[in-house]
Amino acid sequence: MGVMWTYVAWLLPTTLLLPAAAKGGAVDVRIAYLVFPIYNLTLVVLLTRYWYRLTWDEVGIPGKYLWGKVAVSLLLAIGYLLISLVEARTGLEEALGNLVDLWEQSRLRFAGRLLFIPIVEELFFRGVAFRVFARQYNPHRAIVLTSFLFAVCHFSFTALPWYFFVGFVLALLVRQPGSTLFAPMILHIALNARYHMSF
Repeated sequence: MGVMWTYVAWLLPTTLLLPAAAKGGAVDVRIAYLVFPIYNLTLVVLLTRYWYRLTWDEVGIPGKYLWGKVAVSLLLAIGYLLISLVEARTGLEEALGNLVDLWEQSRLRFAGRLLFIPIVEELFFRGVAFRVFARQYNPHRAIVLTSFLFAVCHFSFTALPWYFFVGFVLALLVRQPGSTLFAPMILHIALNARYHMSF
């Protein structure tokens, strides 16, 4: 039950913006891409340490052999991006141009969409929520529950199956005891980068 309250607290900032967005009001990019991830990261850190009493190793952020795991995760992400670029209808120049356009629009938006938000989401969904659900139920049920919560929090009901699938794959990467969050973090960053290369 505690994870559900955490989930409500996680979505609180977004729900506060929905009335303004429904009326066609603009949302300040600093709020959306800097304040929300900081709020969510603070929530994750406080809950991890004080409510759920998880160690960073349990969450998936180990200290031992860190660089090797980061290197493998980066290689997986680069491989994914290269395969996606080959498959994409747009060529490499146009795809990279779209990322450059995002960078030129707002460096904060670029950092938020490609770095802050994926890392904080992974800390919450695969780091805290998955571990707590796996403790309370079992890893299989935890994968389904966190995938569903991940899909719903993206507020795109037409893409709900896609987000569920992405959440499912990301959860599979951390289902083994002792696994780290680095692979899902890097894959999540790569998925967001691939998404923004398409526009």
